[in-house]
Amino acid sequence: MMFEHTYEAIIDAEINLQDIRGSRTGVFISVCFSDSETTMHHGNNQADVIVITSSITGPSYNIDTACSSSLYAMENAYRAIRSGQCDYAIVGASIHTCLYRMLNQNGHCKVFDEDANGYTRSKCVSVVFLQKVKTAKRIYATIIHAKTNCDGYKK
Repeated sequence: MMFEHTYEAIIDAEINLQDIRGSRTGVFISVCFSDSETTMHHGNNQADVIVITSSITGPSYNIDTACSSSLYAMENAYRAIRSGQCDYAIVGASIHTCLYRMLNQNGHCKVFDEDANGYTRSKCVSVVFLQKVKTAKRIYATIIHAKTNCDGYKK
């Protein structure tokens, strides 16, 4: 699913896939916990995992900072483009929530409500294709600045 969304993000940016072969394209994927993690790593099923990173020459890594993983992936991609480390960046997020007493008890989302008591369970995959404004053919948003800070749990 991540490869499918990555393909769609690149095509939506009006970039020919052949044009990024051998390019300085970074891949920044946020990861967190998965319900299927135990089964995949310790179960009886045999899964062939194919990692395709040989056609690009930019940085490529997974980022796991729990619930802030997506923002950290985006910030790292932004900084890599800004510093000249890469020309393009694929930022992917595979969000998996887990039962660490953070989910609300009744399954209702109460964003910005005084009665909020956690968040609702969800899973998604999202991918964005970042590039410099001067070379972009299609622009949905512009990142002006990015900064993160991870200093642990706060009430």
